[in-house]
Amino acid sequence: MIRRIIAGIDGSKESFESYRNSVSYFQEEKVLLEAVFVVDERKIQIPFIYSGAAYDIAYERLYIPVSEEMVALNEQINKELTAFGEKCLDICRDIDLGSSADRRYTLLRGDPSEELLDFSVNYDLIVLGQRGENAAFKGELIGSTAEEIVRRSTVPVLIIPENIPGGDILIVYDGGKSSDIAFDYYIENLINPEKNLIILVSVKKMKVAGTLTGELRLSGRRVLI
Repeated sequence: MIRRIIAGIDGSKESFESYRNSVSYFQEEKVLLEAVFVVDERKIQIPFIYSGAAYDIAYERLYIPVSEEMVALNEQINKELTAFGEKCLDICRDIDLGSSADRRYTLLRGDPSEELLDFSVNYDLIVLGQRGENAAFKGELIGSTAEEIVRRSTVPVLIIPENIPGGDILIVYDGGKSSDIAFDYYIENLINPEKNLIILVSVKKMKVAGTLTGELRLSGRRVLI
């Protein structure tokens, strides 16, 4: 049962929309929705050439002392990023969710994916926007938080696009352990009796899928293969 949800907020329109729409999947349940903004400290790291961490080819240490101006600049950037995060959480406070969800707001610091993964241990679901503030940047620099969390999270992750399409529910089923887990999770937590459930399956797995869908039909669900 989903009771505690984290919504990752980064200031992008997509993150606010995912926050707004997150509880629409759980209208009948009392849930805790916690908006979490992580101040991305990668954006204020002093370049390594100034940190004493670089070496030349002769293994002689290269170190350029950090100037007062650079320190002041980093402090200013840090201050502005923190203020931006607090503003984003204020925006979440003003969003009408149309539900009775309990709401909390948390500001963290560090690498967004690492902090959200650590913070989510005692929660039931992580909700993220499909594209974040840094979506235009390559993942090895910054960005790709959603992909990183999807691949590493021990907690189920729900990615919500900016414009949620209507229509039926599609589940891709390959008969493997992971698809069984995903299928069971949907049935137990997210199934919408007003929508058809369409299962995309290979011919080799038709028998297995047929057994699953037969059970659902007996419970009054509309299922297509």
